[in-house]
Amino acid sequence: GVDTLIVTGVSTSHCVYATCRDAAHTFNVIVPREAVGERCEIMHEVNLLDIDIDLGDVMPLEKVIAHLEGLAQ
Repeated sequence: GVDTLIVTGVSTSHCVYATCRDAAHTFNVIVPREAVGERCEIMHEVNLLDIDIDLGDVMPLEKVIAHLEGLAQ
């Protein structure tokens, strides 16, 4: 019954991107912008853009939390 995956972690350009790529065929993918990171800011932003365009939705953490809280009600 799971249809959505929220991806967090470090290394936006490697682990996070690869997880999103692999999951996009099966799940709705959401990446909370403030819950991922990368040493190189340019690579971080480029990969967030790529994820948002092709693989899932990059959203503010606040919005993701509000949605999750709404599910509990």
